[in-house]
Amino acid sequence: MGNREITLMDLFNILIKRVWIILAAMIVGGLIALYYSKKIIVPKYESVTKYFIDTSVVDDTSGTYSIDANRNLTVSRMFVPTYTLILNTKDFVEEIIPKLEKENLSREYKADELYRSIKYSMAEDSESFTVTVSAYSPEDALTIAQCIENNAEAYIAEIRSGSENTLKIADKARLNESPKNVKTSVNILIGAFAAAIVVFAIFFIIEIIDVRIKDEKEFEEIIGLPVLGIIPEYSEHSRSRYGGYYSSKYSSRNYERH
Repeated sequence: MGNREITLMDLFNILIKRVWIILAAMIVGGLIALYYSKKIIVPKYESVTKYFIDTSVVDDTSGTYSIDANRNLTVSRMFVPTYTLILNTKDFVEEIIPKLEKENLSREYKADELYRSIKYSMAEDSESFTVTVSAYSPEDALTIAQCIENNAEAYIAEIRSGSENTLKIADKARLNESPKNVKTSVNILIGAFAAAIVVFAIFFIIEIIDVRIKDEKEFEEIIGLPVLGIIPEYSEHSRSRYGGYYSSKYSSRNYERH
């Protein structure tokens, strides 16, 4: 009996037999995930600015000069890593912090925290890059992103000569009131299915541990012979007119006679 193989039909029978308990567990799991999403997770908001580099007109120490379109594209792509490297520094963060202190932010941001909240990503084979600001308030994220927009070009020009008027904004930052780290619907689905799997696993283990014969079919499969009859199990629920006892409960294991 212990070596009996578990078939898909056995799993299906376990599922059908416990379907209401599993559904109840899914509801509870979904509610727990909903509570976790709304009350436990601290939402963070993002504001994104897209930049591109245009070196068609370059101003260096020798004066202003123009370059052709093909070379402009090549040079612009070469400047993307340099510009993102200049901006993605704690020096630039410390440069904009005094300006942010004048803004109406919901809280004070330290240099290290602000540095970790700003992400720079470059598009492959492109003269563009993206700056993403994360904050605990959508208004804060927008304000910080706009501060970067207003100061990035001047800071790059201060660090690298000849880069004036080469940094352009393709898409300005906007207010985004949808938190990026809270996916309520996904969390509810994960919680519901996780609860269902756990409950089903518990019932499956119970079925594996329970080696008793459940029905005639299982008994026939084990011994390879047909069942000719079932011995009833008597219990002391009520007394018959003959002085004995009887019960409507039957079992294939025991027979008591009084």
